[in-house]
Amino acid sequence: MIPWREFQTEIQPVRYNDYAFSRLEEFMEAAQKAELMVQIRLGYLNDYYGDDNSAERFYDILSDENTKVAWFEYAEKIYKTCSQYYNFGGGFITWEDFWHNYMLIDYVGGTENSVLFSVKDGFPEYLSEKYTIEEFNSIYQTNFLEFWEIGVPQRSDLYAEEWFYFIDQFTIDLLVETRNYFPNLFMEVRTDGDKVGTHSGEVESISHKDTWDCGNGEFTTIMYKPVQGTSGIEGKVSAEKALDYLEKWLDQIYQNNGKRKIFIDQFLYVDNTPGYEGGNIIYDEEMPLYFAGCTDSFKKYTNGYGVWVYRDYGNNMLFNPQFALGLEGWEYEGEVYCENRDGSNKLFMSSDSEVMQLVPQWRIMSGTQDTTAYFCFDYETSEPTKLVLMVGKQQQEYNVEGEGKACLEFTTTEDMTVHIYSDGNIILDNIMLYNFVQSQSLYSMEGKELSDLAGVRLLNKLMSE
Repeated sequence: MIPWREFQTEIQPVRYNDYAFSRLEEFMEAAQKAELMVQIRLGYLNDYYGDDNSAERFYDILSDENTKVAWFEYAEKIYKTCSQYYNFGGGFITWEDFWHNYMLIDYVGGTENSVLFSVKDGFPEYLSEKYTIEEFNSIYQTNFLEFWEIGVPQRSDLYAEEWFYFIDQFTIDLLVETRNYFPNLFMEVRTDGDKVGTHSGEVESISHKDTWDCGNGEFTTIMYKPVQGTSGIEGKVSAEKALDYLEKWLDQIYQNNGKRKIFIDQFLYVDNTPGYEGGNIIYDEEMPLYFAGCTDSFKKYTNGYGVWVYRDYGNNMLFNPQFALGLEGWEYEGEVYCENRDGSNKLFMSSDSEVMQLVPQWRIMSGTQDTTAYFCFDYETSEPTKLVLMVGKQQQEYNVEGEGKACLEFTTTEDMTVHIYSDGNIILDNIMLYNFVQSQSLYSMEGKELSDLAGVRLLNKLMSE
């Protein structure tokens, strides 16, 4: 993943992060030596480079020409950097980075700001190219005099579908134009539906299938969960039933994308993301049968797959937690500095010193059932040292000596700002503050083999035969 803001730190004027590009080249070289092909994801919304949410860029790209030009320059520079290596296999963007653009229907639809956002983003112009105002009013039972009066709809509005079609069209247009700077770019398309109102008063789900050919691209990329293609399932199903869902879903996409091969970039056979656990529909004991059975459909319709979580990870809320960027992102008092040891930067704190980092709320995982937050770090000291650790208004003292790893438990609140005070000389590294562990049951955070690893290995073996 190549976060837009981390690599292109400013867009007016355009500025780049030289360190990020040097690390990208190191990565490409290491992958090339290991004979691994690399596909990259352009964009990525969850970008910690800066305290504010990077969603603003993805809003602005709809309406601001300078932002769009900056995007093209970013895409071109990434392509030129990666294409120097023979193991570069291309790249893709994803509809998920435009999530907030789609969700304006929920954020501002029907509010006093709906017309402002609609006009700014070009929604009225889009509608005027499809309809006369009389046609629009007749179809959607409205009484607008001019298109510029039409705001971002609410989901219950009959013309709500047009907002989703509008953003669909924008993402495809952007994809196609970006190919001028990043050849053969493809896209992870949206295969779930959006619920909107209808003339009958019922709610129906509209499809985004007009994007599935990726703007006449070479192939289509999707995320897949076993629950997709169903109307909702209570409880668990057999592997045989889930494989039937898989075959029908892939065939539906294949028949609507110009019969292009499908790359499953996120095969979410299980998903523990808060609020999305309902996709885990297969009996646990039948997961090995499911993995083995995926082979036929995968070979028939796809050119491969990837998993989102190879090794479990905590949603670390801290920026630059391993100090690769020195003290960037951290504030400090007293004698504090970074030093490279054995090829890795570490944090050195002298007696009576303190480091601090503000944690914006958008970095905190919401919706988790467990409110525990874990504050972990590696330490090294030659004398007994007391650390005072604060997360928001919560405070704990922790005594250390020698080398080790510490993990303390706090409670997740709206304020997760971190303070670390030391009364002695100490070295710290690998600082983590997380309240959720993302998992796909392959490897634990510590590297332990988990329940679905054998099944994925079997699938890989069968796919290569």
